[in-house]
Amino acid sequence: MEKTEKSINESAAKISADSQSKKESKKYKTTDAIPCISITSGELGMEGIKSHINYRWAERGDVTEVEYQDLLAAIRQNDSFVVKPYFVIQDDELVSQFPQLKKIYDSMYSGKDLQDLLKLTPSSMKAAVLILPDGAKESIKNIAATQISNGQLDSVKKIKILDEIFGTEMALLTGLFK
Repeated sequence: MEKTEKSINESAAKISADSQSKKESKKYKTTDAIPCISITSGELGMEGIKSHINYRWAERGDVTEVEYQDLLAAIRQNDSFVVKPYFVIQDDELVSQFPQLKKIYDSMYSGKDLQDLLKLTPSSMKAAVLILPDGAKESIKNIAATQISNGQLDSVKKIKILDEIFGTEMALLTGLFK
């Protein structure tokens, strides 16, 4: 009897721990506004599939809020605005609910593309890095750390910007702050 009670308690504790460790997906209302950033040069416009709202971005880097129902419809229809993509959905929780979309975002940039971002002027580099999807940000962080370590990236200003963005201390890799 004692052994059975112990195993029941252990099972209950395990189930409780498992349920607490699994994060529940956020529930969205159809009209919830989701920020989306344009990655298209020049003006971009899209009509919502469900709401028929005309969404506009004036230029690359502009953020426009798009209703959840329109994003959901675009994702489900593999609309080119979302899967090509012309803009990036900036709600990581929403993106994580659609593995095909996360895969697109994470594979959007090649290693060479990301290395080229590190060659931009400091202000342009910062703007470009800030709009990258999470997977690409993680890649550029690793590329930057490697380039700093081997001396390829030696701009103190760029390194400080990257440290600010990522909350890191890559400046220590330069050996200047021993």
